[in-house]
Amino acid sequence: MMQAGWLWTMAGLLLGVLLLLGLWGWRELQRIRQLEAKVERQAALLAQIDQVLDNPTLDAAEQRRQSEALMAHVLALREGR
Repeated sequence: MMQAGWLWTMAGLLLGVLLLLGLWGWRELQRIRQLEAKVERQAALLAQIDQVLDNPTLDAAEQRRQSEALMAHVLALREGR
């Protein structure tokens, strides 16, 4: 009879550990997804900077103004704002 109680205790502990691991894995997956979204936003902004700098219709001052504005967005994303 004591062995059955011990087995149920171990099964409960194992289930608890599995639930904690599942929760931890889910939280890590959410964190990774947030990081992926942040990287995608930064890549899009950097691509826009490239387009501004490669645009022959803009003068150097306008290219600089637009690229600096976009770079400010990149840096804000980097800082988590």
